[in-house]
Amino acid sequence: MKKSNYDKFPAIKVNGHTGIAGWKNIIDCLQSDTDKSGREKTVLVIESYHGVYLNEVTAHFGKECPDAILIDASAALKSVKDVDQMVYPFVTDDPVFGYMAPLGLIDFFDVGKIAALQKKANQVQKGLVVVYGTGASLITPAPHLLVYADMPRWEIQLRFRKNTISNLGAYNTQAEFSYQYKRGFFVDWRVCDRHKKSLLQTFDYLLDTTIPEHPKMISGATFRSALSEVVSRPFRVVPFFDPGPWGGQWLKEFVILTGASPILPGVLIVCRKKTVCFWSLGKWCLKRPQSILFLRNPKSCWAGRFTSRSVMNFQSGLISWIQWKEAI
Repeated sequence: MKKSNYDKFPAIKVNGHTGIAGWKNIIDCLQSDTDKSGREKTVLVIESYHGVYLNEVTAHFGKECPDAILIDASAALKSVKDVDQMVYPFVTDDPVFGYMAPLGLIDFFDVGKIAALQKKANQVQKGLVVVYGTGASLITPAPHLLVYADMPRWEIQLRFRKNTISNLGAYNTQAEFSYQYKRGFFVDWRVCDRHKKSLLQTFDYLLDTTIPEHPKMISGATFRSALSEVVSRPFRVVPFFDPGPWGGQWLKEFVILTGASPILPGVLIVCRKKTVCFWSLGKWCLKRPQSILFLRNPKSCWAGRFTSRSVMNFQSGLISWIQWKEAI
C-alpha cells in the first residue's frame, strides 16, 4: 500500500512552555498553591464549558482531597421546565432553523439558589472548598483559585451521540442527537462562549479533560502567552472525519485510516467552530478548541478584518469540504 504523508494529528509547537498531566499531579499542584498562601480556608472554583464529565472531576478530588467540601453549581440552576421555556424561542420546533440566543449564563440560574450555595460556602471556616461546574464562577465570583475546564465542540457532539451528556440546564441524555446539537449550536455554545470570553484574562489554570482519565493542565499565564504565539503564525487545525452514506474509499487510502472504517464521504480540514488544535508543549499535547483563538485574538487570526462575533458565525467561506467519487 502506498504510504501517505498526510498528517492526521498536526500539532502546533509552542516553545518555552510546559504543563502538568494526570489527576494526582494536577491536584497536588493546586494544593501546593493553596498551601503557599497560608490561608486557613481556600475556595477553588472549577468553571467548566458545556460537556465536561464533572463526575470524573469530583471523583478524583474526592479521592485526593477527602476533607474538601464539594459544591455543585448545577444545584442553583433553574428548573428544567423553566429553562426549556426560556430556550424554546431560539430552538423552535423547526428541525433545522433556529435563532442565535442572546442569553447570558446567569439567565440559567435561580438567584435564590445561588444565594443558598454562597451561604453554604461561607459557612465553612477552614479547609478547601471546591465549587465546580458550568456557572461555578457565578456562585463564587472572586475565588482564591480559578480553574477553567474547556471542551471542544466536536468532542461534545461525540458525547451527545454516546448519550453521556445533556444540554445546558437539561437532563436529556436520551434525546435525539439532532435536537441536542441544534440546542447546543443556537443556545448552549453561545452562552458558554460569552462566559468563557469574560474569564480568559483572569483564570489561574486551564484544564483539558477531553480524553477521559487523561487530564492535562497549564497555567493561565502559559495559556495566554502560548495563545499569543499561536495566532501570530500559520497553523493547522486537527481534521475530523464523519461517517456518511456514500463514497469514501479514496479518503481511506489517502489518509490511511486503520481498522474497519465506516464510509467517509468528506473531511473538514480548515477553520470551523467545532474543530480543535493540538498545542505541543514539551512531551505532550494540549487539545484546544480552535474557537478559543477567535474569542481571544480575532484580529490576529483574520488580519484585522473581522470581530470575534463575525468569525464565530463564519460558516462557509473557509471551509474545505472535500468530496469525491470512486473515480477522480
